[in-house]
Amino acid sequence: MRLSKNAKDLLSRRYCREDEQPKDVFKRVSSALSLGDEKFSKQLLKLMNNGIFLPNSPCLRNAGTKKGLLHACFVLPVKDNMESLSDSLKHMMIIFKHGGGVGLNFSELRPKDAMLSTGGSSSGVVSFMKLYDVATETVKQGGFRRGALMGILNFEHDEIIRFISSKLTGDLTNFNISVMVSDKFMQDIVDDNQIELKNPQNDTTTGTIGAKTIFDVIAHAAWYNGDPGLLFYDAINRDNKLFPKVKIKATNPCITGDTLILTPYGEKTVEDFIKNIKNSKEIICEDGKVREIDNIETNFNVPTWEIELENNIKIKATLAHQFYGWKEMSEWEYKGWMTLENILSDADIRIKLFDNSFTKIKKTRSIGEQTVYDFHEPVTDTWITNGIISRGCGEVPLPDYGACCLGSINLSNLVKYNKFDFSEFEKVLKMSVRALRNMNAISWYPLPEITKVMKELDPIGVGIMGFADCLIKLGIYYDSQECLDFIDELGKVYKKVTDKLAKDCFWKRIIAPTGSLSLIADCSSGIEPVFAIDFERHLTVGVMKEKRELYKSTYTRVAHDIEPIWHLKVQAQWQKWVDGSISKTINLPYEASIEDVKNIYMKAWEMGCKGITIFRDGSKEGVLKKVIKQKCSDESCTL
Repeated sequence: MRLSKNAKDLLSRRYCREDEQPKDVFKRVSSALSLGDEKFSKQLLKLMNNGIFLPNSPCLRNAGTKKGLLHACFVLPVKDNMESLSDSLKHMMIIFKHGGGVGLNFSELRPKDAMLSTGGSSSGVVSFMKLYDVATETVKQGGFRRGALMGILNFEHDEIIRFISSKLTGDLTNFNISVMVSDKFMQDIVDDNQIELKNPQNDTTTGTIGAKTIFDVIAHAAWYNGDPGLLFYDAINRDNKLFPKVKIKATNPCITGDTLILTPYGEKTVEDFIKNIKNSKEIICEDGKVREIDNIETNFNVPTWEIELENNIKIKATLAHQFYGWKEMSEWEYKGWMTLENILSDADIRIKLFDNSFTKIKKTRSIGEQTVYDFHEPVTDTWITNGIISRGCGEVPLPDYGACCLGSINLSNLVKYNKFDFSEFEKVLKMSVRALRNMNAISWYPLPEITKVMKELDPIGVGIMGFADCLIKLGIYYDSQECLDFIDELGKVYKKVTDKLAKDCFWKRIIAPTGSLSLIADCSSGIEPVFAIDFERHLTVGVMKEKRELYKSTYTRVAHDIEPIWHLKVQAQWQKWVDGSISKTINLPYEASIEDVKNIYMKAWEMGCKGITIFRDGSKEGVLKKVIKQKCSDESCTL
């Protein structure tokens, strides 16, 4: 493939090292990711030269160099003390310096005006976020990328309204923000229920507010300037593979005190284990290994059910308790961690026991409100309850100091003679998995905590770009049932190969934003539709114009000609096959109402999406008029 002018300019300005030409970047990167295997190095170089596969930006910039940080995004802890705040701020700046982005969940911080142990009162979550925002402005990610910063707050935090409104006045310009919500919260919106707001410092209730009120403020702020998005805790938790550990009290289950849990010293009831916690914190996990728990949560007066399995095992648990579920169809279909509520909705689902056998639920009955307990073990978050494999229910277990190892496959370059080459797709997937696992093996990490987590979990995120271009070449409209059916065809191969070759990895599939990568590969970004027939992309290294002959096709559907529901349908269809996150913006017309935003957010929840981001034409930075000239940042395009 001949590199386009944009690709050459971008490689030269952003990715070339000293004395390198654009053509040298791929040689350096493929050599580094091959771990000395010359045959694989040549295969990988061919994929990169042909614009079929590219690793994420930090890898293109740093692979093959001393102390090369190769990963795109990191999760840092933010605890409610000055030491943690200063450490995370320092660590964020170090990561930015080397080209990575950072995600931060501020939900453990006490709210504004809460008392401090030293006297006085806290300045609050948003106030501390401003420190991170200023630091991001100062450090420009090693000089070649703008700072990428995600801020998250749980819906029940006392400062949630202030957080949601924080960007309306033009503050926190370097942050994208999202609210973490639960299924219960979304249902509370529907039922017009009240939410108890919490001070996480001591888990005390600070007041109540209508769920609809919170939702109204979220929708208004998003309508005005695109933030905040929503993260759906329970959808994320079903795959266990996305965001930092987040406690959401409204969803905490788990099991009653008389439940037997497996320890190295035999089975103990939960109550006995807690009484003797000073002597031992060890339990046996799903993989048979002995590990210590680091947290116990107790919830009082929680609706609980007794479940009897076909092998006569009984267990008392809440509907949110999670088991390992399978379903028998034409063949065994992996389902993964499922809540009891979801299992009860399908009589064909079986539950996995610790002896690797499976059994079905025979009957269940309500036993009223009980005191229930939840254990958290930080590596697998699993435990054995009455012989059944279970997992903790109050955490999303991408641990602090986890990192995203990303690379994207250009689907458009796998279309040959007006047909998609599934055989070649499978081959490219295999090489992509190998390249990304090698990336984990050779990457330098700026913190020992990150090194430890990445060695243990080995996460990868094989992604997709050029999807819209692929559809155009195949004669498929983006907003069509044929498109959704094609996603399923791709997804089956995508999942099969990555599951097989990355079986032990913490996650396998993430569809990331590919603003810069798609410029280099000369294709549409991620799974987004074509943004416009002719537009400018504004990067930190300059302005680049995009115009492709392909977009003269009658099958070209630009983003703002597509109904919002079809943007959402495409995202939800891909979500079926992705165990991590998806970067996708739901474009709304300038005339869209706040009610339209609410409807999209609600439908995203109903359709099982893990997160949702909208953008209304002309709304960025609070501009309330139609802007005719299209512009794009590093990662996204806007009107």
